[in-house]
Amino acid sequence: ETLPRVAARLAADPAGRELLRARAAIDSKHVDFAALRALPPTTLGGAYVRALDSKGLDPDIFQRPPGLPEEFAYVAQRARQTHDLLHVLTGLDTDIPGEIALQAFTHAQLRQNFSKLIVRFGLAIFGLRYPHTWSMVRRATKAGEDAKFLLAVRWEDWWSVPLTEVRARVGLPLLGVCAA
Repeated sequence: ETLPRVAARLAADPAGRELLRARAAIDSKHVDFAALRALPPTTLGGAYVRALDSKGLDPDIFQRPPGLPEEFAYVAQRARQTHDLLHVLTGLDTDIPGEIALQAFTHAQLRQNFSKLIVRFGLAIFGLRYPHTWSMVRRATKAGEDAKFLLAVRWEDWWSVPLTEVRARVGLPLLGVCAA
């Protein structure tokens, strides 16, 4: 139920329609990661590639899931491929509290039941161990509700833009300080 709704929301947005048409992907087949490494670390692309490198993350891990209609498979792939980019944009780390908070942000943006479950179980399991996670989740939820619909953004066109400007363009506050 989530993929058809998100695909419809993308199709209703001019930039989202273009993404659906072009099938832009954020992986080594479509993005020149060496060029991103040459960008300053204060740019979207420079910060993103440094985050991937510092965390040992592989941009090729998230490909289209099999067995879905083409459009829904693309929407799922795009959502997965932008996950690590959202860490950079929000400043939320890849530790347990940061992942839970990013799922709260994602749920506010996409209304995915899976994200909601991760937040609920994450808070139930880790809320006492990491009490600051509760406030992080509240702030991330509010930011996700207030920000532009980020799945419709073609980030590939903004690699050289300073992160502060990118955040301003999409109405996104810095929620944490990612160790990227």
